[in-house]
Amino acid sequence: MQNTSEKFWKRMASVILCVSIGVMGMVCQAAADEKASVVQSVIKDDNICLFIHGLDEYDNVSGQVGRQPVEIVSSGTDSVIHTIILLDNSLSVTKDSMGKVKEILRQYAEKKSDKEKISLAVYGTDIQYLTEEETDSAKLMEALENVVNEDKDTYLTDVLYDELQKLTEKTEYTRFLVITDGVDNKAIGYTKEELADYLKENAYPVYSIGCTYKNNEEQLKNLFAISRLTKAGYYLLDDYEEYGEIVESLCEPVTCVEVRIPDELKDGSVKNILLTFEGAESVIEISEELAMPFGLEEADPVSEPVETPSAEPEPTPAAESTPSPTQEPVMEMPEQEPRIDLVSIVAVVVIGIAMISLLILNFRKKSKTGNVRKQKNRKEEIMKNQVEEEESGHTVLAEPAGDAGATVFLNSRDNAKYIVVLRDKRNPDRVFRYPLSDKVLLGRKYGDGVNIVLNYEGTVSAKHCEISMREEKFYVRDLHSSNGTFVNGTRVGEIMEFTSGSEIRLGNLSMVAEIEQARQ
Repeated sequence: MQNTSEKFWKRMASVILCVSIGVMGMVCQAAADEKASVVQSVIKDDNICLFIHGLDEYDNVSGQVGRQPVEIVSSGTDSVIHTIILLDNSLSVTKDSMGKVKEILRQYAEKKSDKEKISLAVYGTDIQYLTEEETDSAKLMEALENVVNEDKDTYLTDVLYDELQKLTEKTEYTRFLVITDGVDNKAIGYTKEELADYLKENAYPVYSIGCTYKNNEEQLKNLFAISRLTKAGYYLLDDYEEYGEIVESLCEPVTCVEVRIPDELKDGSVKNILLTFEGAESVIEISEELAMPFGLEEADPVSEPVETPSAEPEPTPAAESTPSPTQEPVMEMPEQEPRIDLVSIVAVVVIGIAMISLLILNFRKKSKTGNVRKQKNRKEEIMKNQVEEEESGHTVLAEPAGDAGATVFLNSRDNAKYIVVLRDKRNPDRVFRYPLSDKVLLGRKYGDGVNIVLNYEGTVSAKHCEISMREEKFYVRDLHSSNGTFVNGTRVGEIMEFTSGSEIRLGNLSMVAEIEQARQ
């Protein structure tokens, strides 16, 4: 009887899993637009323009900054694109590779949008532009024909870094296409790490086409890493016999959404922008953290009322119905309820049933004694880890603390005067506490002196930053982290003072830091 029951459950689990795979395929197809992402943002007339790559057709778009709804000024794919092509014409790009590159650029020039402007340049230790913001494909191809290989050194990091710094005032979508055998830099020039740091703060997509030359695998890895960092495509030339895929990717339309930022939010701080795109079959949400523009409060000399000795005039009906010129009209919008796709619900239910079936089958095969023994051993191991950490001078939590997410780190033996309290800005229930006597080290990995372990956010480095106190003032020091440390939106170069209530951001993790008096 037991064998019959097990066979039944095995068959049920197999059938349900097959159905689940089919349903998940439908969900993946319906959610194909989730690959869409913001690749660049610019300030235009105190509004923010977000350029989004990989977004399919949609019927309506709405937005909000934090929890405040904002006006969408415009959206569409008809914005101007400026592509800067940096072509390495040294001997390391062989004549065979150069011929393939020219063919790709010919096809690209023929298929590009009429509104797209192309600046074509060859580079070595410096840069030489052959066309600048050219929309005529014929002129672009004419300039391309004159490109020949030259015996020279090329340093992409220096050239690209210098060109990026020239684009600070650009208000249009600007991207780079780099064609080279890899990333190399001068001994005294900009390093690839400095270039990567600049691109993190100044988002410009850098597409790349890599050419094989001798043993240049490491240089190509560095090149493609830049493209991944900037959410752009990258291609190894030897992998393609036909170039349609590369050309299609370069010609894929980019959606521009212009968002009007209310005056009260123009404070220069970093805030979260959420865009919701509603289509016929799906709803796509794209979230991005961006620095707000700074507002300028200027009085309107025409509309500003002038005080006179006479009595205040009685308001007329027209004045009552007309909003003040200094008061921005408020758009009442109903609170958006979370939308749950029906297909997704079905998929979750079906997968849940399949998982329960497998758990029942698995439970029949395991004895209760074995499960209790494993739980006991695991508990003893966790307790042992915690005791070892306490003996080393700090306390850490070896497991995430429950569904609520509240996590507390304390060293009860420390007679510190102050306690550092860090509260996750996105999840206020997740709180970290640690006494501050000398310094408190924050990072992603246990051990090596880390006092507060933030292992649930991948952009936090193993040893990210430290908080210290000197003469009753509090400081945060960046420990050469990969994704940077920020205090109230300003990047910490080496060390920066902060006060209780400041926002400290580690990579993508934003924490509100408070300093409390320790109980004596």
